[in-house]
Amino acid sequence: MSILRCVLIPSDVTVSHRAVIRRYVERVNDLSGADWPLVIEAFNLLRHAVVVRADDRAYTFAQVYEELVDAHYALPFLKGLFGLQDVARESTSLWAASAQRIYQDLTKIGLHDPQRHPESRLLMAYCLYWWQSFCKGYAFEVEIFRDLERSRLRFQPHDLFDPIARRSPHDFRISGFWGDVKTSAYFLLKVSGEAVSSDFFVTRVGLSARRTRTLVVFLQGATWDVIDGETLLSLLSDLGNVLPRPTRISYHGGELVVAEYTDWKAKMRNYQEQRGELP
Repeated sequence: MSILRCVLIPSDVTVSHRAVIRRYVERVNDLSGADWPLVIEAFNLLRHAVVVRADDRAYTFAQVYEELVDAHYALPFLKGLFGLQDVARESTSLWAASAQRIYQDLTKIGLHDPQRHPESRLLMAYCLYWWQSFCKGYAFEVEIFRDLERSRLRFQPHDLFDPIARRSPHDFRISGFWGDVKTSAYFLLKVSGEAVSSDFFVTRVGLSARRTRTLVVFLQGATWDVIDGETLLSLLSDLGNVLPRPTRISYHGGELVVAEYTDWKAKMRNYQEQRGELP
């Protein structure tokens, strides 16, 4: 007998959402940049999907993820990250091993039962999507923190081993500025549901002119004005032709400044030296 009674998917999850989720599961590397806003939207909508067990207990997909994935796997993964010498290269294997265990766990307890309940595939896809996002995000965060330490900048990171601190609105503080580390610039999309509340964001962007992904920092205009102030005016799509010169771009009716990560570090080091923050 199945543990599931049914899986209820919100009506605003469309055929297009389902199709892009299937492509994400089967051929994620084939997704284009134009596909990702729909991917993000689809998995955000699935937060509100519901699994109803045979005993009539109901849980949203978000609750299943929090109770069966995050609660059991987050801390071991984070501790594992800090034991890696080369986080960028070795963290993928750490993620893959944990993702396999999550797949086995959900299948074993009957929450992934595609023969009887085909919609349970969406629950599995949801959990693995957010788990990969978690793993990639914190691996990148640890990379950045280690680099800032090597660069001898003074900063205060949030405590990754404390679940409450880990969910704080900002990832670290440096010279009075609040910063976040993002694996991509998709957080700028309205569909992401994220509020741009930090003073700056460290991330990677794909620059077509360079055919590579480049480390950059998006800053609120007021933040950049404090540490430098000189910029060009440009479009996000033209960054590859403008960087390494800092540039201002329009964002949802406002402006953000984009600077190369190495340039931002140099500005911050000079700023900290002027303020007497460095030994």
